Amino acid sequence: MTGYENAIEIKGVTKHYEGFTLDRVSFSVPKGCIMGFIGQNGAGKTTTIRSILNITNIEEGKISLLGLDHIEHETEIKKHIAVVFDELPFHDVFSAKDMARIFEGLYEEWDNSVYQQYLKRFGLPLKKKIGQFSKGMKMKLQIACALSHNAELLIMSCLLQRPRLFSRRLNFHKRHPSVGKQDDAVRHSVKAGAGELRTNASALLYRSGQFLFYRLFSHKSSC
Repeated sequence: MTGYENAIEIKGVTKHYEGFTLDRVSFSVPKGCIMGFIGQNGAGKTTTIRSILNITNIEEGKISLLGLDHIEHETEIKKHIAVVFDELPFHDVFSAKDMARIFEGLYEEWDNSVYQQYLKRFGLPLKKKIGQFSKGMKMKLQIACALSHNAELLIMSCLLQRPRLFSRRLNFHKRHPSVGKQDDAVRHSVKAGAGELRTNASALLYRSGQFLFYRLFSHKSSC
């Protein structure tokens, strides 16, 4: 998909719950950038991500992904994005081999050779039932699936909350102007204990546990 500047664009999104309101949230993630949500539990990060994915129905506002309305073009959008959730959404009776067959039928750009490489890198068995996987293995399987169909947008709702799944410290370069730290810019590969995760995605959104900031991390000076 081409012709868009912002991989994610949110304007005035509002959602009310008893005791909590996601109140007129607005931000954008330009193509080629990484955006992080950092804050306490209950601040609205999960609600925002669920709204982006049209799992939660927003009451006000507008959301566009890859230049398309997230409701009107939901089916087309979801062909070109990948999501990693806190909990594995795959049924326990399936194996990693079964998931390859399923995703091959769902995504036109599914690349089984890439998937097999990630399974090998993460040390995941091909035929073992997912129900017998540890929590860390399940998370690695999600990531392997997410990175194997050439997604243009990756939404990772867990990686920074559970870095021990790969290593005690995610070893990637970052800069965070809002707290006065100026390190190297983020690259489009994340180095972890299991190896280096590479992606061709145009943007990536991750969260970790009140929004403290909306900042963009990128190798591009325009971000």
